[in-house]
Amino acid sequence: MAAVSKAQTTVTLKHIAAALAESHEIPKKQAEGLLNDMVGLLVKNLKKGNRIRISGLGILQVRKRAARMGRNPATGEPIHIKAKKKVAFRAAKRAIRQGGGIGLAAAMEVEDAAWRAAAFSADRREGIAAFNEKRAPRWPGE
Repeated sequence: MAAVSKAQTTVTLKHIAAALAESHEIPKKQAEGLLNDMVGLLVKNLKKGNRIRISGLGILQVRKRAARMGRNPATGEPIHIKAKKKVAFRAAKRAIRQGGGIGLAAAMEVEDAAWRAAAFSADRREGIAAFNEKRAPRWPGE
């Protein structure tokens, strides 16, 4: 059973601005203004279709979602879902490894343990064996 974690706190631009103001010894209003300008520039560039790479954090980009058929969960009736654009975020490896409030070594141990459990479990070995029995050979003599 997974451990129950304490409630997460939502950090807002005001919180970040206050921390920046304190660490750089500038007024809070100025720090808030800088962050608001940065957010405005990010939105402006995303609207243009530009990709935004923030080193150590990740990449923001606009992705196009194709129109598709869906289903109304209440009635089961098919519905048409329009094409749309969405902002996608892909976290940088460094941000992933440093996330969660645990050290890099501990994060890597958890990652290794999870990989070993998935890669070498009996179910996984059984599934791979069944797949290899069913698939056609990729080249002669296999």
